[in-house]
Amino acid sequence: MIIAGVTCQAYTQSLPVFSSKYDKKIRKLIREMTLEEKVYQLGAYYYGRSEHSNANVRLGIPNLVAGESLHGAMADGATVFPIPIAMASSWDTNLIESMGHVVAKETRAYGIHQGYAPMLAVVRDVRWGRIEESYGEDPFLVGNIGTAYAKGLQGMGIERFDKNHIIACSKHYVADGEPMAGANGAAMDLSDYNLHNIHLYPFRMTFEEAKVASIMPAHHLLNGVPCHANTYILNDILRKQYGWDGWVVSDNQDLPRLVNRLAAFPQVPTLKEQGINWSAGTWRGFAVPAGTPDDVVKVLYTAMSKIVATEEFKAFMATNGFGIRVRGPQEFGEFMAVQDSAWNTVLKLGGYI
Repeated sequence: MIIAGVTCQAYTQSLPVFSSKYDKKIRKLIREMTLEEKVYQLGAYYYGRSEHSNANVRLGIPNLVAGESLHGAMADGATVFPIPIAMASSWDTNLIESMGHVVAKETRAYGIHQGYAPMLAVVRDVRWGRIEESYGEDPFLVGNIGTAYAKGLQGMGIERFDKNHIIACSKHYVADGEPMAGANGAAMDLSDYNLHNIHLYPFRMTFEEAKVASIMPAHHLLNGVPCHANTYILNDILRKQYGWDGWVVSDNQDLPRLVNRLAAFPQVPTLKEQGINWSAGTWRGFAVPAGTPDDVVKVLYTAMSKIVATEEFKAFMATNGFGIRVRGPQEFGEFMAVQDSAWNTVLKLGGYI
C-alpha cells in the first residue's frame, strides 16, 4: 500500500486537453442557450446509417456527432480494419497511428466528430467475452497501442482536431477487463496498487502522450461503487491527481442503470457532481426522476417531444424496427422516452406530442 501511495503521488500533474482560447466565447454561448436547446444538443449519436442533427442554428453552433470507431468508422461503406487484438499483435505503433489517421478521415467524411476509441481494458480473465475489443493483457502494450491509435484519430501538432481528425475517447474507465466470473459488466474489486499500475496505466499514457480529449466510464461497480458515479476515479484521480480537463461521456444506458439496476444513484440532476458531462445513450433511454421541478420537466418533455416528432427521427426509428412512446408527466409523474418492447412495431407516438 505504501508503494501504491508513492506511485499515485508521483503522477500528480496537470494534463490540460483544450486551449483556453475560446473559453469566454463558449461560456457566453452556454449562457445564451435555453434549457431546451441544451437538451436537444445531447442527442448526437451516429447509428451507422442515419444521423440526427443537433446543431443550434439560432446561435450558430454546428453538429457535434459521436460514433463508434473501434477499428474503423462504424458506418456503411467504411473501411473495416483488423480487430483491436490483431492491431496489438502487430506491435507496430507507427502502423497503428497511420491507421488512426485513415479512420479519422473516413469518420469525418460521415459527419462524425467524436469516436469511441481506443478501448484500454487490460484483460486479466480469458472468460470475458470482449477480448477481441482489447489490446491484450499487458498494460504497457495496451497503453502504447491505444496511445498510437489516439494520436492518429485526433492528430498531433497543427493537425490536432483539424478537418481530417476527430476527438478520441479512451474507454472503459476503468478496470473492466477483469470482471468477476468473466461476466461483462460484473463487479470488480482490486487494490489501489493494481488499479494505478495495471488498469489506469494505459489511460494515463493516452492522457500524457496523446492528450486524449474524452473518456467513457465502464459499466461495472469498482470496489462496490459504480464507475459512472465514482467520485474517487472520476474526480479525485482524473481531475485532481491527473489534472485532466477533458470531458466524460457515459456509456450506453449506464445512467438509467444507476437507478433501475444498481439502485445506487437516485438523483440524476447531481450527475455533474459525480463527473459525468454527457450521456451516450440519450436516444436509447432518457429519464428525469419524480421530484424534478415541474418547469424543468415541462421543458425537457417539450424538447424531447419535438425531437421524436421530426420526420427524420421517425423514418430512422421505423426503418430500424424501433418503437418509441413518450409518456407524459401527468400519467407517470416523470418524463421518459422508452423503446417499445416489440422490435417490429410501427412507430408509436403518444398523445402528448
